Amino acid sequence: MSNAAPHTSKTLTVGELITELCRWPDHAAITFRCAPTGAGFQLSQVREVSRNFVEVELHSVSDSPPVVPASSDGLVSAQK
Repeated sequence: MSNAAPHTSKTLTVGELITELCRWPDHAAITFRCAPTGAGFQLSQVREVSRNFVEVELHSVSDSPPVVPASSDGLVSAQK
């Protein structure tokens, strides 16, 4: 079960991101991944596109291991 609040909008505001991240200590590590594929991503840059738009650029990490899906009983099973 994830601690993350569900986010259904295509756009995430800075305030929403701050609210979500402030639940963890400053030293907590952040990882990025694609939920359907399990592919990992690495933060490349954050830049201001316009006064009300910030762009976060991510790059895929080719050596990231795939995520093993949990079985229906909630236990993680290894796949070969």
